[in-house]
Amino acid sequence: MTNVIPQLGLRERKKARTRTAIRQHALRLFHEQGYQATTVEQIAAAAEVSPSTFFRYFPTKEDVVLRDDLDVRLLAAFSHQPPDLAPVSAIRAAAKEALESFDTDDMALLRETTELTLAVPEVRSRATDELVRAVEVIAEAIALRVGRSPARPAGSAPCRGR
Repeated sequence: MTNVIPQLGLRERKKARTRTAIRQHALRLFHEQGYQATTVEQIAAAAEVSPSTFFRYFPTKEDVVLRDDLDVRLLAAFSHQPPDLAPVSAIRAAAKEALESFDTDDMALLRETTELTLAVPEVRSRATDELVRAVEVIAEAIALRVGRSPARPAGSAPCRGR
């Protein structure tokens, strides 16, 4: 991984290890038993955490598949693009930088979770929600970059009461 991701303190590293363990065991169980046949309780037991700890790291079972740090890496890369770069060019450069920050293991995990997303209807449905959220976050970053309010896109009329 590149320097896009900041150095973490002890607490953050422990959380990252727990998150990784939960995710690795979940993906292994999904592969062995199938997504639908795998319960949160089984995942938590395999990762040696409680179900409530599982839900502190992943709000839903679908999020185990969908949560990655691509958005974090993309936004970090976007934030340090040259200010004179047009927004679309800055997004392109940031996406390239973020993807290049993934090592072989990261890419294998991304492929595996993408395959699950395409194959499992519940995950695919939840992925749509995540896509909308990601677009909103990126739109907010672009708005801030160009000096506009994230709440009101360029060219939109202000809301008026009736």
